[in-house]
Amino acid sequence: FIVAFVSLLLSSCAYQRLFKEGKKYEEAGMLELSVEKYNASLIKKEDFTDARIALNRTLIRYANDLEQQIDENYIQLNDDALVENFIKLKNLKRIADNNRIQLEISSRVQEQYNESQQRYLVDHYAKALAFIETEDFSAALSHILSIKKVNENYQDIAEKEIVCRCEPLYREALQQMQLEKYRTAYNTFNSIIKIGSNYKDSKNLQNECLEKGMLTVAFTTFYSNDIAKKTFIDKLKTNITTTIQNSNAIFLEIVDINNTEAIIKEQHLAMQNGIEIQG
Repeated sequence: FIVAFVSLLLSSCAYQRLFKEGKKYEEAGMLELSVEKYNASLIKKEDFTDARIALNRTLIRYANDLEQQIDENYIQLNDDALVENFIKLKNLKRIADNNRIQLEISSRVQEQYNESQQRYLVDHYAKALAFIETEDFSAALSHILSIKKVNENYQDIAEKEIVCRCEPLYREALQQMQLEKYRTAYNTFNSIIKIGSNYKDSKNLQNECLEKGMLTVAFTTFYSNDIAKKTFIDKLKTNITTTIQNSNAIFLEIVDINNTEAIIKEQHLAMQNGIEIQG
């Protein structure tokens, strides 16, 4: 009962606190933050009338400001600013819809955005291609992410994004292999494969890293007439083997040294007697 009471008390304090913060931001003219706080207050308490009235008032006021800014951006041909402001306007519309508040985007602003959006996409795509050409993958990725905010399926940006994210990692992994840092390179290739599963020859190189970075652990027989010591060693061997197997450490491999020695002896005998070695 006490826990339930305290939880209810904290919840009550939370929506009131968020409402008060929203009011302070609104009075300071920081409408974006004000909307955020009023909306958060309503998420805590959906039937909080004061927050709903305040959110409705602030949404309309902020939406009008954004539409005015979009008008100015359109006249100045500032496509980047126009698109950013329209995205904010769409977010306001989403918040309004979630709270059953009427808020419409004017057809004029929608048309301005449609026109500006086309120039925006063409411009950022061209810049992304130019940066990829000069191998500045970080700068290219920045333009690709700008495009994705507007249209995730624009031309071949999905493929271009994979190149921008994977190529720097791929080159880093190759350098790590040259330095014989195979386990580090393995993890770098793993990051590449998570982004682009078939990027270049990453899978084959990762397997090569696994092979070259492998550490083998072998056990040999412990001979002793002391039963206690023999029992202790057998138990220790079992514990170590189990620990390695349960650790899922891919760069540790347990080998049977006795079988290996037997195979080597058989191969020597086969070679001495001119017998073809099988396997």
